Amino acid sequence: MNESSERDSTRPQIIRFRLTMEITDLKESVLFITNQYEYLKKDMQEKFIDVKQLKEENDCLKSTVKDLNSRLSIMEQHSRMSNLEIQCVPEHRTEKPVRTVVGANAKECALPNVNKPSMAEMVRNEGE
Repeated sequence: MNESSERDSTRPQIIRFRLTMEITDLKESVLFITNQYEYLKKDMQEKFIDVKQLKEENDCLKSTVKDLNSRLSIMEQHSRMSNLEIQCVPEHRTEKPVRTVVGANAKECALPNVNKPSMAEMVRNEGE
């Protein structure tokens, strides 16, 4: 009976020890999860700031592209102001558009200020 009473007296100690170990493990787990949460929270805040800055930069770049497109359009229109389109001129393989226009059509149409030196470039539109 002595043995039985010893077992009975150590049994609560064993249970207490196991519970203490389990509580300690649980505390460590909660601490680990808390640390991970704090790390993720901090990382998420940094990412949020980065995304905000990128959005602002993107908006600025969009505005710049819009402005540059507008300026390019104006410059293209300005560069075409003095263009002249002549239609119904027959096409030949060895044609020289400046000579064709200056040699025949420009004189017949009496276009002001159209002479060979003032014509920088002439091209035939492919789609027409």
